[in-house]
Amino acid sequence: RNASETDADNLTIDAGGTTTKIGRVMGMSVRKVGFEVKPNADGKYIVNLKRAGKTVDTLPLTLRVRDKQTSHKRTFVSQIDGSIQYYAVQPSLRDAPGQALFLSLHGASVEGLGQAESYSQKSWGYVVSPTNRRPYGFNWEDIGRLDALEVLELAKKRYQTDPAQTYLTGHSMGGHGTYHLGVLYPDKFAAIAPCSGWISYFSYANGATYPDTPVGNALKRAMGASDTLSMKSNFLNKPMLLMHGEADDNVPVTEARNMRKELPDHKMLYWHEEKGAGHWYDTDDEPGAGCQDFAPIFDMFARARIPKVNEVRDIDFKTPNLAISNKAYWFKINTQDEAGSLSSVKATVFPGLRKFVVTSTNVASFSLDLSPLNGTGKVNVEVNGKAVSVNDLGNGWAKVELVKGANENQALLTGFKSVFNNHVTLVIPTGGSNSVQKWARNKARYDAEQLWYIGNGSVDVISDKEYFATPKRYNHRNLIVYGDQLGNGLTSILHKGERMSPRQSGIFFVASVHDGRVIGSIAASDENYVRYADRVPLFTAGAALPDYLQLNKSFLIEGMKGVQNAGFWSPVE
Repeated sequence: RNASETDADNLTIDAGGTTTKIGRVMGMSVRKVGFEVKPNADGKYIVNLKRAGKTVDTLPLTLRVRDKQTSHKRTFVSQIDGSIQYYAVQPSLRDAPGQALFLSLHGASVEGLGQAESYSQKSWGYVVSPTNRRPYGFNWEDIGRLDALEVLELAKKRYQTDPAQTYLTGHSMGGHGTYHLGVLYPDKFAAIAPCSGWISYFSYANGATYPDTPVGNALKRAMGASDTLSMKSNFLNKPMLLMHGEADDNVPVTEARNMRKELPDHKMLYWHEEKGAGHWYDTDDEPGAGCQDFAPIFDMFARARIPKVNEVRDIDFKTPNLAISNKAYWFKINTQDEAGSLSSVKATVFPGLRKFVVTSTNVASFSLDLSPLNGTGKVNVEVNGKAVSVNDLGNGWAKVELVKGANENQALLTGFKSVFNNHVTLVIPTGGSNSVQKWARNKARYDAEQLWYIGNGSVDVISDKEYFATPKRYNHRNLIVYGDQLGNGLTSILHKGERMSPRQSGIFFVASVHDGRVIGSIAASDENYVRYADRVPLFTAGAALPDYLQLNKSFLIEGMKGVQNAGFWSPVE
């Protein structure tokens, strides 16, 4: 906590004989910082904060000492923002590679460790619980979704689990997360079990509504990944067990019942409704909470496997946002005709004929994994009843371009929030008016702190001069740059050639792809507008932003009438 007006640099933390250099803490601000400690027998340390080698504060610290066979936390450096995060583990009774991984998502007001400890230990797999960044966090959407996926990959690597035995479950908000991740990533989980969860914002909390206008439709498209039911066919390729308490007064049992009605053709849909039970219950004598550590869930998991790519003959896949989800088994969508709208693919492979037959909508280009094909030779692809040309890439994949000039940057960018996908850094201006510089600094500080207290994050805030002085240090990171459209050296570069002209009046949220990374800009036409940008939520799950958004200051009073422009960059160049 830096209670002075001056930014704090040259900071280190010493703990147990290990020194860690930590990042800048802005003046009048708070920042979570990570530091290393060496394990010791009692978990007790003295932590010294130093500035330029001089001790400025000291803190005693006691850590739990845990055996790896008991429930515990594991920390890691997140690629989302460079912060330290943790996931919790309820280890297998038989610690060995090649076992199952059960990714379990916690509910609101619950943390990852509490979630893991609500399960009994299993003899054939590890229960792994990410944090969603906070007990409430992001409802397993946005950065919460990224946290779950990041933990999934880290845990698979650490425990060397069987790739075919990866399962997804969760309770309450985690039940919603199970629906959300399960529908977006149909090839990542062998089976899913949402417990007492809601389907989507639209079914549980009504969600945002927008008028049927070009601007309204762009804002609606930006929320497409939250619309579970629009992609419900993605559930059909795996077993599902829907579980809910009949008398749940928190998440209505109608959520599970309605999902059951939405999937009448699902051949592997299982159902359990606990009579007379509320939101949280434990009605059996076995260890673990019965409302989620339910024996039939794990019986279903035991019978399910993720098929290998060459074992999948038919694909039925839908996605609205390629930066979030663009792949199912051997089919990958590279570009949409209309960014942010629902893409639909039904595809069949005929291995002996070396042929793929595809029916698609809103797909401009796609790639095919050729491993399901037998033999060698020509690859044949038929799309919507017509033979199309195929570009064999020579790396086991082939590419089909249905529309000339399809822009494959969509896999990086569909909506402003794509900027949070890769170690985001905030950049403030050193040029322009003093009032704009002051606003930009305050706004960046506010956004950094908001990501901390909503999302347990820790982001670097630098000036444009610092960026240009050492660009290689940041050239792998996504950026958000602040200022009026002429004051920040980066902002003026970003808007050159784009449809956001400095002559237009308003507040601008613009994201685009530069050199293989996403750079977002929060800017205004002049100092009379900049503070209105403070009212647009960046870290609220369910509040989505398209690639670009232009607001007049009247939006505070007139709502949608104050949205001057909103949309997505054209996927076709």
